[in-house]
Amino acid sequence: MSVDLSTKYLGLALKNPLVISACPLTQQLDSLRRLEEAGASAAVLGAGGTPAQAQAAFNAAAAQ
Repeated sequence: MSVDLSTKYLGLALKNPLVISACPLTQQLDSLRRLEEAGASAAVLGAGGTPAQAQAAFNAAAAQ
């Protein structure tokens, strides 16, 4: 049996409510991809993240 965990967060439609908080794992695109593969729907980038990194992470997630 499958349960629908989809939700909305800050206006974004997410497949589940698992949002990774800012941490060392969210600082590298490869880590973000692994988190997504493990089921994370979103990740918060820390203050060290640049807008370009945020855009690259968003584009990578949207392309899949």
